[in-house]
Amino acid sequence: MLSLAFAWPAAADEAAQLRKLGAGVFTTGGEVTEINLNRSKITNAQLRLVAAFPKLTDLSLEQTAITGKGLSHLTGLTKLEWVNLFQTQVGDDGLEVSCRRRNPAPLPARLR
Repeated sequence: MLSLAFAWPAAADEAAQLRKLGAGVFTTGGEVTEINLNRSKITNAQLRLVAAFPKLTDLSLEQTAITGKGLSHLTGLTKLEWVNLFQTQVGDDGLEVSCRRRNPAPLPARLR
């Protein structure tokens, strides 16, 4: 069951900061598993906040200014299965970064 809830205290500050940016932060079993940042003002530097959620499986960055540089913050998210990059500034360099994740499974990306 997916629900909109607060993150565990260890990542509560990061979740609060993401919500201030307009993110939807969703949990399953008390763990953050999905973050929706569509049309938010998140920057490449702020994307490091997302790295605080090791159980994250779904991330949507549609219509943001994120570039490949920002995706480098996601390389440690081994549970990440789906990333929406529609209408972002991510180019081939960013896709190379996402493929270097510790999890060898392919990372589907929704592009323009």
